[in-house]
Amino acid sequence: LHTTFEHPPSQRTGAEEPSQVRRVSGTVMSSVTFAKLVEMIATGDLGPDDQVALMGEGFRRIGDIHELERHLLPSTTAATGRMFEPGVPDFVCDLGTMPMLAVLARMRQRRETGGLFVLRKGADRAQRKEIYLRGGRLLHVASSAREELLGEYLVRRGALSREDLEQALRLLKNFGGRLGDTLISLHLVDAHDLFRAIRDQGRDRVATMCSWSEGGVAFYRGTTPGHVEFKLDLDLASPIMAGAILLGQGEPATLLPNLSTHILPGPRIEATLDRRERGTAPSSMQRLPELSKSSPTLENAISALTQPDVDGARVIGRKEACAALIAAKTVGWIQF
Repeated sequence: LHTTFEHPPSQRTGAEEPSQVRRVSGTVMSSVTFAKLVEMIATGDLGPDDQVALMGEGFRRIGDIHELERHLLPSTTAATGRMFEPGVPDFVCDLGTMPMLAVLARMRQRRETGGLFVLRKGADRAQRKEIYLRGGRLLHVASSAREELLGEYLVRRGALSREDLEQALRLLKNFGGRLGDTLISLHLVDAHDLFRAIRDQGRDRVATMCSWSEGGVAFYRGTTPGHVEFKLDLDLASPIMAGAILLGQGEPATLLPNLSTHILPGPRIEATLDRRERGTAPSSMQRLPELSKSSPTLENAISALTQPDVDGARVIGRKEACAALIAAKTVGWIQF
């Protein structure tokens, strides 16, 4: 994100001239605001070959307009052209037979680098998500869902009011189409809070898919998203845990068997001796391999995780403890 401006563009005056869109099909849309253009491009409604007459200029391909091209879904740009080349992906599955939690665990275990594409058909339109990994860690995630755009996400979590978002969108063109820059420069969101929200947004975009019961998955090893302004570098254990909470509709304990069930070391417990395997998984999850060696019941394991730490470590709630148990089992660290 670029956050330094010698002359804040927010001080500029003059109404924005609307743009026109000409789709590949020949359909023309008039009086389209810049913010609406960005939304349509970011959600995949417009592609690189659709044309735009940007604010009174002549028609050009979206892929040739720098201010708009950066908002294209990564798979539609030249950087990820491999997706459309002949051949088969390196891994495919259907979420009806292999849950997304298991898919993420596989990617993490193998420390994969590449693009994971997930498509779910809907009544109105298909929903598409693109997950880019580096060494089994989450690098970037793109989504075609409007409600998962950054502005909508900030409003939903209470970090930004609807009125402030509308103000930022009206001035978006002045900041090169970057919402983050716009929000920071207008002092609507603190930079630190914005960076944290972007990481949480990436986690939640992935976690949401863990509740999908249908959809197609294809992984292309080595595929990259091209230029990414904010690299997440997030351990997949985080969206796995968040996904377990969503899968349990906010109560991950419902996914556990009887709490008198004992937990045991899992098939991959030896791998946890390697710090690369442990990664930067949440501490609640990292404690479970050692805890499993004493074969406690699930209830006792939850109690151990939620017990206040004398060293002043953060307090772990019961919901997180249950999600950690599910995640640790999913990656093979424990079993029950």
